[in-house]
Amino acid sequence: MSVLTLACEDQNDDPVVDALLSIYDTNLANLITSGRTDSSGVLTLSLPNGTYQVLGFANGYSFEEDEVVVSGATSHLVTSTKLTISAPGNPSVCRLYAFFKDMTGEAMEGVEVSVGNLFNQGSESVAGVVLNGVTNAQGLVYFDLVRGLRVRISVKGTSIVRDVVVPNLATQDLMTLSGMQTDAFGVVGEG
Repeated sequence: MSVLTLACEDQNDDPVVDALLSIYDTNLANLITSGRTDSSGVLTLSLPNGTYQVLGFANGYSFEEDEVVVSGATSHLVTSTKLTISAPGNPSVCRLYAFFKDMTGEAMEGVEVSVGNLFNQGSESVAGVVLNGVTNAQGLVYFDLVRGLRVRISVKGTSIVRDVVVPNLATQDLMTLSGMQTDAFGVVGEG
């Protein structure tokens, strides 16, 4: 067995913390192993010598397929691009956004997300306006919501339902705000 050390960085050479790095065979047919980067953006694995494909996944980042040849102690840089969202023009509004990607890093177009207003204090049911959004070709969906509003977020075709308070920020990653980045889920098509 050889030691493979993967360092994961974005386009600004900043470490990507808690990125899921998956090691596949060269055909991407078999998952060999996977792990998450540490607080320095580093993951160390033990693998037999050989050629592998590395696929990365981290919410708010884009990764390309990456080949690595392991021969003895091997270090490899995995690069990613941090995805950015512009702030809304209204300073009393926060843009809640999410990028949906599958485990290979491909954008998931057509995922339906809804946001319901929970303005009745202590209420457990949606009252008032419900906004529906569908991810675009880049896997992006966003909602411009009044800061401080209590809302229920749900992803159609999954069991994910979260109640959150819209933060006092110009933009906020919905996956991080709601804790969804830690959920292993698949979107199930209807039919």
